[in-house]
Amino acid sequence: MTEGSQADAGRTSQGGRTPTMRLFGYFTFHCDTFLMHCHQRSNVERTFSMVKAKFGDSLRSQMDTALKNETLLKLLCHNVVVVHQAVAELGIEPVFWSPNGSATALAV
Repeated sequence: MTEGSQADAGRTSQGGRTPTMRLFGYFTFHCDTFLMHCHQRSNVERTFSMVKAKFGDSLRSQMDTALKNETLLKLLCHNVVVVHQAVAELGIEPVFWSPNGSATALAV
């Protein structure tokens, strides 16, 4: 192995530290911030996984606007399903607001 290929193999930078070493250092000294971003990413990935499992992973539309609308509709339907599931599992009594500002409970 030549000297140039050794440097390429390790991909070191900033004083001989690899990107993995830099990320571990960031994790060590900024653990709360690192975990917050990691948690946000896992939530997004889980949501997309749930949407794809329930409504399919393909879109039927061909136009850009229709594709965006179809995607937003899938996400809206997912939110309705999640709220309904929470109401059913947690025994939450839904309260709906009328146009005049008074609340009425729905008899289930």
